Amino acid sequence: MFRVPFINVPLKSTEEVDWATPLRNYIRSTYDDPERYVDGYVTISQLRQDTRGAGKDQTGRDMLYRYYAQLELLDLRFPIDEAHIQITFTWYDAFTQTPTSQYSLAFEKASIIFNLGAILSHIATQADTSTSEGAKTAYRTFQGSAGIFHFINDSFLHAPSTDLSKEMTSMLSLVMLAQAQEVFLEKTVADGKKSGMLAKLASQAASLYMEALSSEGIKSSMIPKHWLSLAKQKYTSSLAYYYQALSLETAESHGEAISHLLQSEAFIKEAIKHCSTGYGLLISSSSNPLLSAAKDHLTLLTEKKKTVIKDNDFIYHDAIPLSSSLPAIARLPAARALSLHEIYPKEEISKIVGRDIFEKIVPYTIHQSASLYSEEKAKLFRSETENCEVADLELKSSLEYLKLPQALKIYDKDTVDEENNDFETIRIWAGEIGSGENLQDLFDRISSLRDTVSEKLNKATEVLDQESRECEFMRTKFQHQWTQQPSSIKTQHLRNDILSYKQNLVTALQSDSKLSALYDQHKPIIQQLLSPTLDWDIRAQVSKSRSSDQSNNLLDLEPDYSSTLDKNIEILKSHLSHLQNLKSTRSKALKDLKAALHKDDITSILLMNSRSSHSESDIFKRELQKFHSWQERIKIANQHQSEIIKAVTATYKEILKDPISIRIRKTVSDDEGTWKTALEQYRDSRRVWGEVITGLKNAIKFYEEIDRACGSLLQRISHFVSERRREGGEILEKIENDLPMINQERLREHLGRMNFGS
Repeated sequence: MFRVPFINVPLKSTEEVDWATPLRNYIRSTYDDPERYVDGYVTISQLRQDTRGAGKDQTGRDMLYRYYAQLELLDLRFPIDEAHIQITFTWYDAFTQTPTSQYSLAFEKASIIFNLGAILSHIATQADTSTSEGAKTAYRTFQGSAGIFHFINDSFLHAPSTDLSKEMTSMLSLVMLAQAQEVFLEKTVADGKKSGMLAKLASQAASLYMEALSSEGIKSSMIPKHWLSLAKQKYTSSLAYYYQALSLETAESHGEAISHLLQSEAFIKEAIKHCSTGYGLLISSSSNPLLSAAKDHLTLLTEKKKTVIKDNDFIYHDAIPLSSSLPAIARLPAARALSLHEIYPKEEISKIVGRDIFEKIVPYTIHQSASLYSEEKAKLFRSETENCEVADLELKSSLEYLKLPQALKIYDKDTVDEENNDFETIRIWAGEIGSGENLQDLFDRISSLRDTVSEKLNKATEVLDQESRECEFMRTKFQHQWTQQPSSIKTQHLRNDILSYKQNLVTALQSDSKLSALYDQHKPIIQQLLSPTLDWDIRAQVSKSRSSDQSNNLLDLEPDYSSTLDKNIEILKSHLSHLQNLKSTRSKALKDLKAALHKDDITSILLMNSRSSHSESDIFKRELQKFHSWQERIKIANQHQSEIIKAVTATYKEILKDPISIRIRKTVSDDEGTWKTALEQYRDSRRVWGEVITGLKNAIKFYEEIDRACGSLLQRISHFVSERRREGGEILEKIENDLPMINQERLREHLGRMNFGS
């Protein structure tokens, strides 16, 4: 295949723009001191100035992309249009040189990205496609240029100039895509691929050129090198029929091969005709590479045609079908329009674009979304905190139920027997408990108060949510006419109070649970202290202590219990150590999660997605996935803990069944029946009873105080909602009164925009 020239797109030119003054005025009226952003005005102005002199190379491409990306970021913060920030952008049509001026930032972005596509076309045409690297550059860059013009076609409606029109950008995209197909065809020919594939590739290129040339609403004079596009369409059509002929000849279809060669010859002659008159005059092949390539191809296919016809006349005698009866050659697309994000590798984008020039300016709506996201993070942390606390409680309860690791101490052979007959001390403790308040009544009182407070808080939340829905319904219905401020602005302090009380309630519930668990643990001994048979029980303990077989102690047992018992004890200790490690792992994961949540800031992400189709909840869900690793660590630790607790239970059961373990426990059980053990149990239970009584009284006092506070809060909320509804009623009345006047004003504006001239 002979190398042919490529088509590039001319660039648009523009006038200078004053960025600083309009942006200063807007920032002063909307945000804060405009002098804080002087560097931003200078930078955006310099970026635009750089694009005016950008070269048709990689550096120029990067300049345009950086400015375009900064415009996208700027567009998220500043409403630059005729109705708000008025900045005049003047651009000259790339083909007619007609100036167009608009206040629209979309026009500025479309013009910049048009030039980006044009520069890519120049980079591609300058590449040396005879080399592997050059062919790769041209192939990818033509696809990038096609993608940009396609992007303009899809994204920017109502183009104010010819070069940005849907017809023109569609045509340019097709031409760039056709040239990318050509580059691939050229490389495939050089690689010696089969003729059938080459025919399909050439057919696709010809089809793209034909589609581009058939664009409606585009004058041929506006198409860059229109004659060259025509010539290349004929040239690639000729190649398609030529390679199809070679494929048919290989398949022994000599008559069809001749017909395809004749059709190829007709197309290449048309290509030569367009090349020869491309500039309005005959030009030599030395100054027109396509003309030279076309003539060389004509020579090649003429020789091939003679050979095939001769062979058919003397050997095969196949009928030669008419060209009009030939089926269309199948097409094989090898190029596609690349999206804007595919032009640059991801790792290069941030380096080229640089930091967000006005990153410190954050719209109020983004602040609100960030606040909601913080609430979602708080929910996540509360959930994981609860998971950790439940797991810790499960571990503690399981070990306490099994009395581990304390129960293993009996196998250390160090139990000592003592007696103590201090009856009077125990009677005093029993008298204190008997004269005190009933613990169950106190627990019931706490439960009732807690339920009352919870109901009030739920009612408060429901009232605020209902008022918020009413307000937003009216805002949706009347849009900007509904001037009442959003409820979230007014109710933040109320909701903070509700949240604070709920958090206090959760903390109190945890304390109540601990008190209940503590009481349940010591309840049997406390009830024994209240028993009328207390004296008899104490005497029985002393009698048991005195009748114990003092010779049956740990020192009388074998020095080594048994290999099985020793092994199980070591396994159990290993399990217990593992459980403590899991608890530490879980605690550290929760601590790390808290730090990561505190550090996380998605303000820039919310800003970037403020005009996308992604919902706020989708963004939150995606961003919260960042914390999945910490959640997974906690989850795995909890799962492993449950498995090991089962193993601990099973191993401990084996220990308890061991014959030597039974002997040890019998001896220790006798020792634990001594008076010292009994006295310690009574003393400990009396202490716990005092702690529980104090804790319950404090809890009741707390719940009574928070109940009063919640009642006051509910009254404030009711008053607030009443005032909001009264205010809303006044606004609604004003809207209904102003409606006729507004309709008349809209009619006058409409008539004022109409042109009644001839």
